[in-house]
Amino acid sequence: MYYFIWNSVSGKGASAKALPIIEREMKAAGKAFTFLRTEYIGHATHLASSVIDKDCEAIVSVGGDGLLQEIINGIAPRLVKRVENSLSLSLVANDYSTSSTSIDTPRINLGLIPVGNGNDFARAALPKLHESFEKKIETYLGYILYNNKRKIDLLRANDKYSINIANIGLDADTAEYAPNLKKYFGSFSYIVSLVKNIISFKPFAAEVTMNHERRNGLFTLIAMCNGSQYGGGVRIAPDALMHDGKITVCLIHRMTKKKMMIMFPLAIIGQHRRIKEVTFAQCESISIKIPSEYKLCLDGNIFTHCGTTDISIVAAALNFFVPPE
Repeated sequence: MYYFIWNSVSGKGASAKALPIIEREMKAAGKAFTFLRTEYIGHATHLASSVIDKDCEAIVSVGGDGLLQEIINGIAPRLVKRVENSLSLSLVANDYSTSSTSIDTPRINLGLIPVGNGNDFARAALPKLHESFEKKIETYLGYILYNNKRKIDLLRANDKYSINIANIGLDADTAEYAPNLKKYFGSFSYIVSLVKNIISFKPFAAEVTMNHERRNGLFTLIAMCNGSQYGGGVRIAPDALMHDGKITVCLIHRMTKKKMMIMFPLAIIGQHRRIKEVTFAQCESISIKIPSEYKLCLDGNIFTHCGTTDISIVAAALNFFVPPE
């Protein structure tokens, strides 16, 4: 069974528009499927978790980055639990070869029909299509039906999961306000929100620990990346890969508002590393301690937090449908 989880508000109703096309193509392919509509924030997490143990061939997200993140949080805890159980059995059998940082038990097959506003994960994971809406849906569904899959990593942020980027600071504040502007600016809402937030932004103090090194300082933003872009196409980590078992970290230290205005246009094209306040690193885990309350943004979804956020990579966690090679 293919489970299509959809959100009626994604992409200004684009999800609902996609359903008849999906239904037609699935029937033509002779595949069993069902549509599951979300009714409230966080509902997709419950829906995804509820179908894992059924006859689940694949779970397909029909929406944007936020819906996909909710689905991941219904899937990932079950996968990690399988790994922990497998590790326990291996230890009982005196087999110490199993690693808790990767998934070596049966994976969930994940598909994506990207019809949200930003679609940043899709921008990095799938080809850009210059086709009509109907043809795009047919093509993305074709990737799923062709059954060509790639193992991809996930980020674990305390007790939550992210498939694309986890971020703190100016970009999280921007992501929180951007939905208020979508009605007027659509996919440009992130950029408009960014300008508004730069004007009022103050750097935050943080203690960052990764690769056995501790750093203290004032920061503009910290982005922990599995994917390469967010905010409707801002290439915050242009070298990040979703299948290398690493977190690509972009640290942007305190800078003037004028330099922020210069830095973000450069980030759109992935050239912000030339600014001295911007540094990159790779790691398998990172700990960020902030004394005051702050926003943690996971794939566009905002969570309020205080204290320490521990982020680690879960390598090869999912099978993701990609185009045939």
